[in-house]
Amino acid sequence: MSVDMANGDNIGQLDPWQWPDAFSDMTVDDTNAMLDALAITPRRASDQSPDWAGHVVADHLGLSMDDKHARSRFKTMLKTWLANGVIRTVHLDDGKRNKRPHIEVTGKHRA
Repeated sequence: MSVDMANGDNIGQLDPWQWPDAFSDMTVDDTNAMLDALAITPRRASDQSPDWAGHVVADHLGLSMDDKHARSRFKTMLKTWLANGVIRTVHLDDGKRNKRPHIEVTGKHRA
């Protein structure tokens, strides 16, 4: 940021930077709608899976999975919900009967 000094000089000054909040433009209704959609069918915990829980978040927000910043945002949201106990990881059978980590909504997202 450029700052004008009293003597007429113009110097650069550092501005503090804050990490963007993954939930900044979301309402409680948005969050509940995403978690309700996740509660219908457990989705995979791995972002490498085509059935990853992040796809539900992307669909609701109308964002593309090809956008690396959006994908990072989805990961942050899921990690936050996991840390807060809103979702949990459970091991369920996939289509080939292999146990895989899935995301399950705990029901703690409703007040």
